[in-house]
Amino acid sequence: MPLPSVSNLHRNPGPALAAHWKACGIDRAFLRRMTGHSDNLRHPLTPVREAQLRDDPSAVLLRLFFCAAPTPAPEAEAALGAGLLRAALECGLLLSDGGQLTAPFHLRLVRGLYLFSDYLNGHSEAVMGAGETTAILYQAGCPVLPVQRALDLGCGAGTLALLLAGAAAHVVGTDINPRAVSLARLNASVNGIGNVEFRHGDGFAPVRGERFDVILSQPPYYPDPQGAHAETYLHGGARGDELAWRLTMETPSYLTPTGKAVIFASWTSGRPPIHAPDRKVLELSANRLELHGTRQGITVLAHAAGGEAWHAGREVPADRWGAVTRSAIEEIFAIEDYLSRPSPTMRFDVPPGLTLLPEGSDIIAQGGPRSWVGTVPVDEAIRAVLESPDAGHPPHAIRAALRRGLLTLRDVPTPP
Repeated sequence: MPLPSVSNLHRNPGPALAAHWKACGIDRAFLRRMTGHSDNLRHPLTPVREAQLRDDPSAVLLRLFFCAAPTPAPEAEAALGAGLLRAALECGLLLSDGGQLTAPFHLRLVRGLYLFSDYLNGHSEAVMGAGETTAILYQAGCPVLPVQRALDLGCGAGTLALLLAGAAAHVVGTDINPRAVSLARLNASVNGIGNVEFRHGDGFAPVRGERFDVILSQPPYYPDPQGAHAETYLHGGARGDELAWRLTMETPSYLTPTGKAVIFASWTSGRPPIHAPDRKVLELSANRLELHGTRQGITVLAHAAGGEAWHAGREVPADRWGAVTRSAIEEIFAIEDYLSRPSPTMRFDVPPGLTLLPEGSDIIAQGGPRSWVGTVPVDEAIRAVLESPDAGHPPHAIRAALRRGLLTLRDVPTPP
């Protein structure tokens, strides 16, 4: 089936639609209770038996908008109201066929935002919505303190840009796909978010000459299949990571002096480290290969003053990406700044929840439940550091413990 038209989405009913859903009690808890858990961006949610049998407005609207179930027009009007129904039909959020109404767009609730996107069923121009990696990137990149300007590069349906709107005075989202810009503007309108704008264009072209305190990007990073038509939201080059590499190299030119860029991609094993004389670069990589032989990674870039540049890497267990928060990244930045310019007065702490466990004749350290550190073996020197962090240990043991996430700096202020 062809993708639904986006030509009239600018005529959407705006926040009145989200307000009506909220008034009907359609929140995250309701969706979790009333649907199956097969949300993979390709298929509608599946209503449980109770949701199929109920005829109250919340159940009808759930089946219609979130589960894409054909619904008789009178039933939809009773649940939605005549005015909202008319507006939804006029803008294309609902389609009518022989007295039955259907919703052609994928709809989900993400951190309190109702977000439309396309179903990803092989169309080259389909617009991707929020997925698991979107959540990972948001946690890693959302600033701890408010900032002035933020950029969502390759915004898709606008998920990250709209989430960043609560942490930045002004947000820009860009995408090479004009369809994505239309859907992102729809989502901004429906959720009543006015401090975000969306622009069409390739890479950084729509923001040439501008600077941002925060840049988030998840470029397409799957290899182009041989002889197939590339899908805009999915494929990033013959290897898969060419687009991510290009954007990563260009990113520092668009950061403010104190800004940070966070890029989520899946990198080939032969890619060289991102070294530069004027940057601080942190590369986090998963310890598990993807299907195409690549590794998921988060690259964080920041400007460095003279003599303060560094490159650092950390390996993250694949099941611990959810613990890679902006606070965790700031802590790693503080550690690398310290390691590049050690201070004799610095004191250290063991991270909360870290435990030492015997494993045969060896000792392993296990990170706490909210730590990006998994389970790692430690030698006697590091074990001594962890048992008494401020006891005057050899510098090499301190450095090793810090770089493996087994030790933290005490009382480090958190920048944005």
